[in-house]
Amino acid sequence: MRKNTRAEVREKILSAGKKVFSEKGYAEATISEIASLANVSPATIYIYFSGKKELFDTLNLPELESLRPEYEKKRNEILSAALILFGEKGFEGTTMDEIAKEIGFTKAALYQYFTSKEELFSSVLHESQLNMNAKRIKLSKAGANWEDVVKGIGRSYLAMGNQPERTSILRSVIRDSGKFPEIGSLYYNQGLAQACSDIAAYLEKLRDTGSIKDVNLKLAALVYLGSLLSYNILFKVISGIDKEFTEKEMLDLATEIFLNGLKK
Repeated sequence: MRKNTRAEVREKILSAGKKVFSEKGYAEATISEIASLANVSPATIYIYFSGKKELFDTLNLPELESLRPEYEKKRNEILSAALILFGEKGFEGTTMDEIAKEIGFTKAALYQYFTSKEELFSSVLHESQLNMNAKRIKLSKAGANWEDVVKGIGRSYLAMGNQPERTSILRSVIRDSGKFPEIGSLYYNQGLAQACSDIAAYLEKLRDTGSIKDVNLKLAALVYLGSLLSYNILFKVISGIDKEFTEKEMLDLATEIFLNGLKK
């Protein structure tokens, strides 16, 4: 029996996705249902699409677009409630039942948006990174030079420490990751590691044209953002330490050292 080509498998997924989305709407549709209709595994769908949102966007179904704002509104309500509860109670102490109750959902309705507590926690962390990446894109499109773009990212990263719910999340990760190493991994991969990768990707073209030194850019970004994270931990997460230096002093010097280290 001839195996389907990648293009054929993708087309089967798109066809199944269109049918399921059209029948159930965006919120009610699941990757599992689409996979079943396409006669592939859910894992196969993730080879072609990062998730339900990308699959839906690829289909370009204007007749269903009106459903998206309401879905996104409810999803953001879930993320906001989860951010607070994870910060207050930690990963272990927070349950999906509590999150559902906080926003007036049934547990079954909550699982239509997030399939597990781990996925929800990961999404909470990922939202912060999306906001920082949006800041970088905005600065780039505005014609800012690369030094200003880097400093803008650093400023956004440092400013997250001024949000009590974010510092609570960091505090809970530090507390709980010994027992649940997966949340430490999530925090790093969805936060600091992704931010470093974004900075490295942005600076690669400068390195390739010889405008900056040929160094490991992700490691260089880790040194830069790691120093800002240390500032947040010392002066915003840990209590009882006098703030010897201001945020502006920290940002200015850390950025200057980082940029001078890259310039030829």
